[in-house]
Amino acid sequence: MSDEIDTLSEMEEREAARFAAALKFQRERPLPTSNFCTDCGEILDHHRRQFALCFYCASKREARMNWR
Repeated sequence: MSDEIDTLSEMEEREAARFAAALKFQRERPLPTSNFCTDCGEILDHHRRQFALCFYCASKREARMNWR
């Protein structure tokens, strides 16, 4: 009985280590950037690319979020 519990706990530890390694790898990757606004398709300035929205669409979206 204790052998089964030990085996099961070892499997869980290995799975947790694999999950932690995958999560660490995912967090180290840079976020994807977009060259075009996702709402209107306008070409984005370099400093707006990480948000994927032009200033106009971002301000519209923020106004909608504040309206609620």
